[in-house]
Amino acid sequence: MEREVKKANTIKKRTLRFLYKLLCVIITVLAGITACVLFFQVDEIEVHGSTKYSQEQILSVADISSDANLLTLRTNYIASRLEENFPYVNRVTVKRELPSVLHIVVEECAPVAWIQSGGSFWLLSSNGKVLEEVVESIASEYVQLVGITLLSPEVGNYAKVPEDESRRLVALLGLLSALEAKETISDIRWIDLSEEIEIEMDYLGIYVVRLPVNTENSEWNINSKYGRKIDVLEAVVGQLDETDRGVIDLRQNHAYFRPQ
Repeated sequence: MEREVKKANTIKKRTLRFLYKLLCVIITVLAGITACVLFFQVDEIEVHGSTKYSQEQILSVADISSDANLLTLRTNYIASRLEENFPYVNRVTVKRELPSVLHIVVEECAPVAWIQSGGSFWLLSSNGKVLEEVVESIASEYVQLVGITLLSPEVGNYAKVPEDESRRLVALLGLLSALEAKETISDIRWIDLSEEIEIEMDYLGIYVVRLPVNTENSEWNINSKYGRKIDVLEAVVGQLDETDRGVIDLRQNHAYFRPQ
Protein backbone atom coordinates (compact mmCIF):
# COMPACT_ATOMS: atom_id res chain seq x y z
CA MET A 1 0.00 0.00 0.00
CA GLU A 2 2.79 2.37 1.02
CA ARG A 3 4.57 1.64 -2.28
CA GLU A 4 1.45 2.55 -4.26
CA VAL A 5 1.11 5.86 -2.36
CA LYS A 6 4.73 6.76 -3.12
CA LYS A 7 4.20 5.90 -6.80
CA ALA A 8 1.12 8.09 -6.93
CA ASN A 9 2.99 11.00 -5.30
CA THR A 10 5.83 10.63 -7.77
CA ILE A 11 3.44 10.72 -10.71
CA LYS A 12 1.70 13.75 -9.20
CA LYS A 13 5.01 15.60 -8.78
CA ARG A 14 6.04 14.81 -12.34
CA THR A 15 2.69 16.01 -13.61
CA LEU A 16 2.98 19.25 -11.64
CA ARG A 17 6.54 19.82 -12.94
CA PHE A 18 5.34 19.25 -16.50
CA LEU A 19 2.42 21.64 -16.05
CA TYR A 20 4.74 24.23 -14.52
CA LYS A 21 7.15 23.99 -17.44
CA LEU A 22 4.27 24.17 -19.90
CA LEU A 23 2.91 27.25 -18.14
CA CYS A 24 6.36 28.89 -18.32
CA VAL A 25 6.53 28.20 -22.04
CA ILE A 26 3.07 29.64 -22.59
CA ILE A 27 3.91 32.75 -20.57
CA THR A 28 7.17 33.20 -22.48
CA VAL A 29 5.41 32.89 -25.84
CA LEU A 30 2.68 35.31 -24.81
CA ALA A 31 5.30 37.73 -23.54
CA GLY A 32 7.11 37.49 -26.87
CA ILE A 33 3.93 38.10 -28.82
CA THR A 34 3.06 41.05 -26.60
CA ALA A 35 6.55 42.49 -27.07
CA CYS A 36 6.24 42.14 -30.83
CA VAL A 37 2.90 43.91 -30.83
CA LEU A 38 4.05 46.70 -28.54
CA PHE A 39 7.63 47.27 -29.64
CA PHE A 40 7.88 46.34 -33.34
CA GLN A 41 5.06 48.29 -34.93
CA VAL A 42 5.90 50.01 -38.21
CA ASP A 43 6.38 53.67 -37.35
CA GLU A 44 8.30 54.78 -40.44
CA ILE A 45 8.35 53.67 -44.10
CA GLU A 46 11.11 54.81 -46.43
CA VAL A 47 10.91 54.40 -50.22
CA HIS A 48 14.20 54.29 -52.13
CA GLY A 49 14.98 54.33 -55.84
CA SER A 50 11.58 55.28 -57.25
CA THR A 51 11.73 58.16 -59.73
CA LYS A 52 8.80 57.24 -61.95
CA TYR A 53 6.26 56.92 -59.13
CA SER A 54 5.75 59.08 -56.06
CA GLN A 55 6.08 57.79 -52.51
CA GLU A 56 2.35 58.28 -52.08
CA GLN A 57 1.64 56.02 -55.09
CA ILE A 58 4.01 53.36 -53.80
CA LEU A 59 2.55 53.37 -50.29
CA SER A 60 -1.01 53.35 -51.60
CA VAL A 61 -0.43 50.11 -53.52
CA ALA A 62 1.77 48.59 -50.79
CA ASP A 63 -1.29 48.92 -48.53
CA ILE A 64 0.52 48.65 -45.20
CA SER A 65 -1.90 49.13 -42.31
CA SER A 66 -1.21 51.67 -39.57
CA ASP A 67 -0.91 48.93 -36.93
CA ALA A 68 1.32 46.66 -39.03
CA ASN A 69 3.97 44.72 -37.18
CA LEU A 70 7.50 44.77 -38.57
CA LEU A 71 8.23 41.13 -37.77
CA THR A 72 5.03 39.61 -39.09
CA LEU A 73 4.72 41.80 -42.18
CA ARG A 74 4.50 39.80 -45.45
CA THR A 75 7.34 41.48 -47.30
CA ASN A 76 7.18 39.19 -50.36
CA TYR A 77 3.50 40.01 -50.78
CA ILE A 78 4.21 43.75 -50.67
CA ALA A 79 7.01 43.38 -53.25
CA SER A 80 4.75 41.34 -55.56
CA ARG A 81 1.95 43.91 -55.39
CA LEU A 82 4.27 46.72 -56.36
CA GLU A 83 5.92 44.77 -59.19
CA GLU A 84 2.52 43.80 -60.61
CA ASN A 85 0.92 47.25 -60.40
CA PHE A 86 3.72 49.48 -61.68
CA PRO A 87 5.03 48.68 -65.19
CA TYR A 88 8.28 50.61 -64.72
CA VAL A 89 9.12 48.71 -61.53
CA ASN A 90 11.44 45.83 -62.29
CA ARG A 91 12.15 44.51 -58.80
CA VAL A 92 11.23 45.46 -55.24
CA THR A 93 13.07 44.51 -52.06
CA VAL A 94 11.41 45.11 -48.70
CA LYS A 95 13.81 45.32 -45.75
CA ARG A 96 13.17 45.55 -42.01
CA GLU A 97 15.18 47.83 -39.75
CA LEU A 98 14.42 47.06 -36.13
CA PRO A 99 12.70 48.24 -34.14
CA SER A 100 10.23 50.15 -36.34
CA VAL A 101 11.49 51.17 -39.81
CA LEU A 102 10.52 49.54 -43.10
CA HIS A 103 12.56 50.16 -46.26
CA ILE A 104 11.00 49.65 -49.71
CA VAL A 105 13.81 49.53 -52.28
CA VAL A 106 12.60 49.95 -55.87
CA GLU A 107 14.63 48.95 -58.92
CA GLU A 108 13.13 50.57 -62.01
CA CYS A 109 13.48 49.53 -65.63
CA ALA A 110 13.84 51.93 -68.54
CA PRO A 111 12.46 51.83 -72.09
CA VAL A 112 15.13 50.86 -74.62
CA ALA A 113 13.15 49.83 -77.70
CA TRP A 114 9.78 50.09 -79.39
CA ILE A 115 7.69 47.88 -81.62
CA GLN A 116 4.53 48.53 -83.58
CA SER A 117 1.57 46.21 -83.11
CA GLY A 118 -2.03 46.68 -84.18
CA GLY A 119 -1.40 50.28 -85.19
CA SER A 120 -0.02 51.16 -81.75
CA PHE A 121 3.51 51.87 -80.58
CA TRP A 122 4.75 50.00 -77.51
CA LEU A 123 7.83 50.69 -75.41
CA LEU A 124 9.81 47.69 -74.13
CA SER A 125 12.47 47.29 -71.46
CA SER A 126 15.61 45.27 -72.11
CA ASN A 127 14.04 42.23 -70.42
CA GLY A 128 10.96 42.40 -72.64
CA LYS A 129 8.48 44.07 -70.31
CA VAL A 130 5.80 46.11 -72.06
CA LEU A 131 6.08 49.48 -70.34
CA GLU A 132 3.76 51.86 -72.11
CA GLU A 133 1.73 52.66 -75.23
CA VAL A 134 3.00 55.91 -76.75
CA VAL A 135 2.70 58.08 -79.84
CA GLU A 136 5.16 57.56 -82.69
CA SER A 137 7.16 60.71 -81.95
CA ILE A 138 8.02 59.41 -78.48
CA ALA A 139 8.66 55.87 -79.72
CA SER A 140 11.17 57.16 -82.27
CA GLU A 141 13.51 58.16 -79.45
CA TYR A 142 14.28 54.48 -78.86
CA VAL A 143 15.50 51.47 -80.86
CA GLN A 144 13.00 50.31 -83.47
CA LEU A 145 12.35 46.56 -83.57
CA VAL A 146 11.25 45.03 -86.86
CA GLY A 147 10.83 41.49 -88.11
CA ILE A 148 9.13 40.17 -84.98
CA THR A 149 5.42 40.00 -84.09
CA LEU A 150 4.17 41.27 -80.74
CA LEU A 151 1.04 39.38 -79.68
CA SER A 152 -1.70 41.00 -77.58
CA PRO A 153 0.56 43.49 -75.78
CA GLU A 154 -0.52 44.54 -72.30
CA VAL A 155 1.22 47.17 -70.21
CA GLY A 156 3.05 45.52 -67.31
CA ASN A 157 3.22 42.10 -68.96
CA TYR A 158 6.15 40.59 -70.83
CA ALA A 159 6.30 40.50 -74.62
CA LYS A 160 4.77 37.45 -76.29
CA VAL A 161 5.46 36.34 -79.86
CA PRO A 162 4.34 33.43 -82.05
CA GLU A 163 5.96 30.08 -81.25
CA ASP A 164 8.11 30.13 -84.37
CA GLU A 165 9.59 33.49 -83.31
CA SER A 166 10.38 32.51 -79.71
CA ARG A 167 14.09 31.84 -80.39
CA ARG A 168 14.47 35.26 -81.94
CA LEU A 169 12.79 36.89 -78.96
CA VAL A 170 15.21 35.17 -76.57
CA ALA A 171 18.15 36.36 -78.66
CA LEU A 172 16.72 39.87 -78.90
CA LEU A 173 16.38 40.23 -75.13
CA GLY A 174 19.93 39.00 -74.65
CA LEU A 175 21.18 41.54 -77.17
CA LEU A 176 19.18 44.42 -75.67
CA SER A 177 20.42 43.58 -72.17
CA ALA A 178 24.01 43.47 -73.37
CA LEU A 179 23.64 46.78 -75.24
CA GLU A 180 22.14 48.40 -72.16
CA ALA A 181 24.86 47.02 -69.87
CA LYS A 182 27.58 48.23 -72.25
CA GLU A 183 25.86 51.64 -72.47
CA THR A 184 25.77 51.27 -76.25
CA ILE A 185 22.00 51.23 -76.68
CA SER A 186 21.91 54.93 -77.64
CA ASP A 187 24.13 54.16 -80.67
CA ILE A 188 21.50 51.83 -82.18
CA ARG A 189 18.55 53.06 -84.28
CA TRP A 190 16.98 49.77 -85.36
CA ILE A 191 17.24 46.00 -84.98
CA ASP A 192 15.87 43.66 -87.65
CA LEU A 193 14.89 40.11 -86.66
CA SER A 194 13.35 39.06 -89.97
CA GLU A 195 15.82 36.21 -90.47
CA GLU A 196 15.69 32.97 -88.52
CA ILE A 197 19.44 32.60 -87.92
CA GLU A 198 20.83 36.14 -87.93
CA ILE A 199 20.11 39.61 -86.61
CA GLU A 200 20.87 42.86 -88.38
CA MET A 201 21.17 46.15 -86.58
CA ASP A 202 22.21 49.70 -87.24
CA TYR A 203 25.27 51.10 -85.49
CA LEU A 204 25.90 54.83 -85.28
CA GLY A 205 23.74 55.36 -88.36
CA ILE A 206 26.79 54.35 -90.39
CA TYR A 207 27.23 50.57 -90.22
CA VAL A 208 24.98 47.55 -90.61
CA VAL A 209 25.98 44.90 -88.08
CA ARG A 210 25.20 41.21 -88.54
CA LEU A 211 24.94 38.99 -85.49
CA PRO A 212 23.96 35.36 -84.89
CA VAL A 213 20.65 34.42 -83.27
CA ASN A 214 22.17 33.27 -80.01
CA THR A 215 20.04 31.07 -77.73
CA GLU A 216 22.24 29.50 -75.09
CA ASN A 217 21.04 27.45 -72.13
CA SER A 218 20.95 30.40 -69.76
CA GLU A 219 20.18 34.11 -69.85
CA TRP A 220 23.64 34.88 -68.46
CA ASN A 221 25.36 33.01 -71.30
CA ILE A 222 23.32 34.82 -73.94
CA ASN A 223 24.01 38.25 -72.44
CA SER A 224 27.69 37.43 -72.01
CA LYS A 225 28.14 36.30 -75.61
CA TYR A 226 26.42 39.38 -77.01
CA GLY A 227 28.49 41.50 -74.63
CA ARG A 228 31.65 40.08 -76.17
CA LYS A 229 30.27 40.72 -79.66
CA ILE A 230 29.72 44.37 -78.74
CA ASP A 231 33.30 44.62 -77.49
CA VAL A 232 34.52 43.26 -80.83
CA LEU A 233 32.23 45.67 -82.70
CA GLU A 234 33.65 48.67 -80.88
CA ALA A 235 37.20 47.46 -81.49
CA VAL A 236 36.54 47.07 -85.24
CA VAL A 237 34.94 50.50 -85.53
CA GLY A 238 37.87 51.99 -83.65
CA GLN A 239 40.19 50.83 -86.46
CA LEU A 240 38.07 52.24 -89.30
CA ASP A 241 38.23 55.69 -90.85
CA GLU A 242 35.38 58.11 -90.22
CA THR A 243 34.51 57.98 -93.92
CA ASP A 244 34.16 54.19 -93.99
CA ARG A 245 30.68 52.79 -94.56
CA GLY A 246 29.63 49.17 -94.81
CA VAL A 247 28.70 45.91 -93.11
CA ILE A 248 30.38 44.54 -89.99
CA ASP A 249 29.83 40.80 -89.87
CA LEU A 250 30.02 39.32 -86.36
CA ARG A 251 28.24 36.05 -87.06
CA GLN A 252 31.41 33.96 -86.80
CA ASN A 253 34.28 33.93 -84.33
CA HIS A 254 36.11 36.58 -86.35
CA ALA A 255 34.81 40.00 -87.39
CA TYR A 256 34.71 41.02 -91.04
CA PHE A 257 34.19 44.47 -92.48
CA ARG A 258 32.74 44.77 -95.99
CA PRO A 259 32.87 48.34 -97.32
CA GLN A 260 29.99 49.64 -99.39
